[in-house]
Amino acid sequence: MIELKQIKTLMMLEKYLDGYTYNGIEKEVLEGEDIKVMLETYARVGEIWGARKDGNTVAFAGIHPVWQGVGQVWLLFNKEAEALGKSVIKETKRVLQLYFDNGCRRLQTYVLADKEVAVRFIEFLGFKQEGLMKNFYKDKSDVYIYARLKGE
Repeated sequence: MIELKQIKTLMMLEKYLDGYTYNGIEKEVLEGEDIKVMLETYARVGEIWGARKDGNTVAFAGIHPVWQGVGQVWLLFNKEAEALGKSVIKETKRVLQLYFDNGCRRLQTYVLADKEVAVRFIEFLGFKQEGLMKNFYKDKSDVYIYARLKGE
């Protein structure tokens, strides 16, 4: 069983980071920047969630506001989370629904175009592809923009 909790303090974030096994994509996307700094920034501007399995952190997720009723979703899963499949999807859908139930009308996210597992996962969550943004990241990789609207 996966345990998903909202991370409310930097001390709690430290605890979750201690149990996280990096899978390599973080370095690609962040270009060597410290993931801790990224997560601390996200925690200040929005909400951050951590998923644990057997005491090990397998994923981070969060939503920060773009403007009223619109949230930007980000997800960071390691290979252990990918192997959990349905339980990760179920818990993530539950959290996303909380945002729709509390006034959000649109959630959106970016997905690296060459990450098939991430594309499948976001589509399982009910997001629909809206377009392709070329040369989006510093490394010139392409990303899809996905969105899920309330009621869809």
